[in-house]
Amino acid sequence: MKLIGGSYGADGKVEIGSSNIIVNGRMIGRSKVKSMETRQHSQREFSAITLIVGLFLFVPLCALPAGFFFGDLAALLVGLAAFVFTMFATFDHVESRIVTITTDEDKTLSIQCNKKEAQRLQSFSPN
Repeated sequence: MKLIGGSYGADGKVEIGSSNIIVNGRMIGRSKVKSMETRQHSQREFSAITLIVGLFLFVPLCALPAGFFFGDLAALLVGLAAFVFTMFATFDHVESRIVTITTDEDKTLSIQCNKKEAQRLQSFSPN
């Protein structure tokens, strides 16, 4: 998991042990966790590889058969539709969880993780 902020630094590595959380080599015991908050973060990211594959494979594979069977106008329209579809497909939806932990010493840490790791971290919650 990735440390993205807090009293333990702005970046680093976080691991979950059997009874503690290890942050950049420092251990936080289960009894030291005062509170925990989890929120979901989602964003759309541009994918250049998807754009290249779409432009050089998908558009010609759609437009060439349409042009062969139905003429130039059909090839242009199908190629344009494939181009528009490729442009929408180049944005990937990426979800992550941000877990903010406060210790009994009032130190905080924010961790970026996936759903499964967030559930494992919730087992350290005092509630």
